[in-house]
Amino acid sequence: GFELIRENMEDKYDASGYGWDDEDKERELTEDGTRFLLVRDLNLPKSENDQLIGLVNFRFTVEGDIMEKMVGDVCLTVWDIHVSEEYQRKGIGKHLITILELVAKRENMKMICIPIQNEDEDTLNW
Repeated sequence: GFELIRENMEDKYDASGYGWDDEDKERELTEDGTRFLLVRDLNLPKSENDQLIGLVNFRFTVEGDIMEKMVGDVCLTVWDIHVSEEYQRKGIGKHLITILELVAKRENMKMICIPIQNEDEDTLNW
């Protein structure tokens, strides 16, 4: 999963001025409360179907947690959503968001928060 995230995000982090840091991202991905949805293509030959083609990294938190203020409504926050390039534009990302909506609803949450960087035109267009 880490390689998929790095493949999709390293250039965007660098372009934002924040910069990519492997250790920082690994620490973020292993924080308490971090949850994942993983996507694999089971139509691939058995030797290849363990390859990750998509993932979502999310947590249950409150709105203000994004800005380091623990105030606001409880929400499901999506920190990463990634789909391998060859699987993009096939509805996988939309399906993942639908699953997250169902999870949030089951947990009585009124919203999903997805913080994005202003420079990330791919995500803004998605």
